[in-house]
Amino acid sequence: MTIAAIGVSLAAVFGETSAAALAGALGLVAFVQLSILIGNWRRAATAGLALHRNPAVADGPNMSLPRAAANDDAVAQRAGAAAKAVAARGHLLDDGQFELLLEPVVELEATSTLYYRSSLALTRQDGSRVGPYLLSLSAERGGYATDIDQALFRRVCPVIRHMKARGRRAGVFCPLSPQSFAERHVLDELIRFLRANQDAAGSIVIEISQPDLAQLSADGMEGLAHLAELGATLSLSEARLEGPDLATLVLLGFRFFDLDIAAIASSHGWDVFDEEGEVRMMARRAEQAGLTVIAANVARAEELELVRPFARLARGSLFSPPRVVRRDITELPVRAAAA
Repeated sequence: MTIAAIGVSLAAVFGETSAAALAGALGLVAFVQLSILIGNWRRAATAGLALHRNPAVADGPNMSLPRAAANDDAVAQRAGAAAKAVAARGHLLDDGQFELLLEPVVELEATSTLYYRSSLALTRQDGSRVGPYLLSLSAERGGYATDIDQALFRRVCPVIRHMKARGRRAGVFCPLSPQSFAERHVLDELIRFLRANQDAAGSIVIEISQPDLAQLSADGMEGLAHLAELGATLSLSEARLEGPDLATLVLLGFRFFDLDIAAIASSHGWDVFDEEGEVRMMARRAEQAGLTVIAANVARAEELELVRPFARLARGSLFSPPRVVRRDITELPVRAAAA
């Protein structure tokens, strides 16, 4: 159809057909191209849905599918509806009190906690609680993710000082949203804050997820490079097999590679965790590049045995869920950023 339409168009150019025929030819070309675009879009959407809902993941011995394998769509829909409901009741930051949660990150060889991963929840005035996932989702949609980021860092610094005073030297992973990387005045304010609190800042690891890294704008990439130049320690969370170049991550200042065990098993099955499987091969490459591998979302003893050969650190409900830190610790005074 497209070739025929082009032939009519050429004939019109050389005066061998009418203007009406030319208009029809152009319309035909437009129709064909639109059909191709719609077909491509549908194929992409179908492939993505099939990957997301893959019901035929091969289980390992005595293992069931990971927790999030079957109900992701329903969970996402409920989270979206809940986020809209939260937004409709007013700005979260004006109606509640933040709570800092810490999840232990355990060194497998010594079975000791070397790091913590931080997140924020919010308790509203009516007593209801907004958990970290929904709070982050609402902040992203509401345009105040950078406020949540700054609130997190302000609460982490007193906790680090408290741990040091008790002889504990654990570091803390602090997730940072793409908005904070992209908005230079926000990033500069954060940098000033960390410089004013250098005694605690040295124990902070800035975390960004692989999906967020992949979607960083040009400004966001510039902000990430700026943090790398300043010597910030970075961690890539929600890492998958289809990850970025490991050597490039190291050049950008990344030191930790946080593999989402549940998500990888949901997409690829448990065979990729075998001795010659893709996960172990990638973990070896990560270690060789200078990255410390973390096994995230470990929930069962069987999973721990699978990740033990290649991961130095691990976190998940098998060890301990995130726990709320006492407010009398998180609300201790911190040094304000220099003007």
